[in-house]
Amino acid sequence: MGKHFQGIMVPVLTPFDINGEIAINEFKEHLLFLLEHQVDSLLIPSGTGEFANLTFEQKRQLIKAAADTIKKRVPLVALISDCSTANVLELLKMAQEEGADEVMLTPPYYSRIDQRAILTFYQTIADKAKVPLWIYQQPGETKLSLDPETVMALSKHPNICGIKVACGDDFFYFTNLVHTMKGDPEFSVLNGEDYCTLPSYCVGGDGSVSSIANVIPGELAGIWSAHNQKDYEKAMALQDRIMEYCTFLEMVDTGAYQSACKTALRETGLYSTNKVSRPFVEVLPQEEMNIIKRIKEMNQS
Repeated sequence: MGKHFQGIMVPVLTPFDINGEIAINEFKEHLLFLLEHQVDSLLIPSGTGEFANLTFEQKRQLIKAAADTIKKRVPLVALISDCSTANVLELLKMAQEEGADEVMLTPPYYSRIDQRAILTFYQTIADKAKVPLWIYQQPGETKLSLDPETVMALSKHPNICGIKVACGDDFFYFTNLVHTMKGDPEFSVLNGEDYCTLPSYCVGGDGSVSSIANVIPGELAGIWSAHNQKDYEKAMALQDRIMEYCTFLEMVDTGAYQSACKTALRETGLYSTNKVSRPFVEVLPQEEMNIIKRIKEMNQS
């Protein structure tokens, strides 16, 4: 058998209306936009989708709306992270009830626990899950990191299918993990940092979980296809274009990057606002104006 998953997974944004309520029709239209550009999987809710700020019922609303819209055309992955095992199990149950095909889980943020506790945490959830489980390595937010040996041990669990690696500028962790896991054809290793999309494929990564794909899904689908076809000239040109978008959407100074991405989608007509959930704040007007200017320039290039 081949890899469980290869390709582009999009951690979908959560749009809000002017009153701060989820704009569910805009959310559904965004999903259709992403599917039209041939992405391979959708992560809902997600970190990019502000999952940690959402209520339990808002998470349920998003997963249900996504399942009804996607209709099994691509896998629907639900992020079920929380601080306690009990809460994660509740989120797992809800995600399965509402139609998630797979789930993804960070280590428990807040608590300082060792590798044995992390191992037990994931094994407990995987034992209870009726769908495949993704590990989510994100030490910048959780303050916890899975050792490669812990990942390898978890990969032996029949219900754990792969890992998303978002390690900031620690690209060595990703390359080392790809090397460590290369003997397991059923376990996928996905890159979670847009700045190193093409390098992650070149060292053996199985695809991307791409925040920037919310805005430019065609470029992410295109770079994955170009790499697989060994068209490296096209792939390098697309990586350069992705980096251009990263500079003004992900590397913002005055508010949440989600607000920057929503500003871009507002300019395309998909979103009506660039509102974000609290405690996040929107980008300030001067940065918003720069984003609008850059979007217009990129659309002309």
